[in-house]
Amino acid sequence: MKVLILQGSPRVNGNTAWMAEEYKKAAEAVGHEVTLVNVAKKKIAGCLACEYCHNKGNALAGKL
Repeated sequence: MKVLILQGSPRVNGNTAWMAEEYKKAAEAVGHEVTLVNVAKKKIAGCLACEYCHNKGNALAGKL
């Protein structure tokens, strides 16, 4: 089974990071494929309504 862990705490060595890493180790130990992503370090934002998708013919434009 593939497992995705999204870790959102900005504290690199905090309790949440530790807990996510321990969960990853436990899941891998029983044979799961695990990806751990620290989303606190990602630039995530909503739509800016720049019209790029609409102008490029994106099928999702205006449907989200």
